[in-house]
Amino acid sequence: MLFLDGIHIKQYRVQGVILAASALNGNNELFTVAALLLDRRIVFLSNRGKGMKEAIPDIFPNDHHGYCFQHVMQNFNDQCAGKYVAPFKKLLRKILQHIAYAVTEQEYQDANGA
Repeated sequence: MLFLDGIHIKQYRVQGVILAASALNGNNELFTVAALLLDRRIVFLSNRGKGMKEAIPDIFPNDHHGYCFQHVMQNFNDQCAGKYVAPFKKLLRKILQHIAYAVTEQEYQDANGA
């Protein structure tokens, strides 16, 4: 899995985007990725930024693109602001967390209520 992030540069005469790709090694430590191996499938994780959301399937059509759970949860909280009572929002967040962290298809189905 690759974790992706980007930031726009709009200072001085330099304009552009800095992209960063990182992953976890076998010791669960974060490291920066400098090159991609095209002979293996890759799972990209990002914050659902529009540019990455559109570019990854174009450049890597056979690979997967997932979304960072922290950003999904933040979007969920933003969307639910003022719409539901606190106990119901807490329950919805708990269900979403169970779905996101399901390891097997059965765990996913159980968390999803299917």
